[in-house]
Amino acid sequence: MGYLDKSTITVDAILTKAGRAKLAANEFNITKFALADDEVDYNLWDENHGKGTNYYGQAIENLPMIEAVPDGSKVMRYKLMTLSKNIQKLPFLVLNPTDATYPVTHGGTGTITAQTTTGGGGTNFMDTFYTAIISNGLHAQFDGDINYDGASVSKNFPVVGTSGIAHIVFTGNNTTTETKSTTITIVGGATGITSTVTINVAPIPVALG
Repeated sequence: MGYLDKSTITVDAILTKAGRAKLAANEFNITKFALADDEVDYNLWDENHGKGTNYYGQAIENLPMIEAVPDGSKVMRYKLMTLSKNIQKLPFLVLNPTDATYPVTHGGTGTITAQTTTGGGGTNFMDTFYTAIISNGLHAQFDGDINYDGASVSKNFPVVGTSGIAHIVFTGNNTTTETKSTTITIVGGATGITSTVTINVAPIPVALG
């Protein structure tokens, strides 16, 4: 679906399987949205353009739009953030571990810590909670409730005390004989700052004997 401005598509969107089901049940309500500029090459900004200042960004404005894709690990990796006025340092999201590879089987748990900071050894933590989104709820969940449809699942995790750190805890699920992978995207509740990491869930060990 999309919004049209006469002959130009200004918003293009596709629905996941879960979204289509909600739309069919008349339960589809957009409560949040994100903006990103993955397709913009800012190196094309040309302050030496012969036609003057109105044309500095002409090459950028003529770039093609990326088609909507439901895989958050492939697109919208550079979301725009909401920041206070006159901010002097851009925040960044610190995850530990940065690449979450968990050798867990069905019922095993893993933890990722998240913290948004401006660095410099200060305590200017800018998010009080994080939204974590697992792209495939069949291979990992937040509360142990398996999503057999493989749709995405999400949950909010608050920051603990004054540390600025939130603990994102999830449970692995894999009853096969092969390692299964999915992604978890962590979004700052105030800034919208985003990072996506991979979760590898190991198969159940084969009994010897």
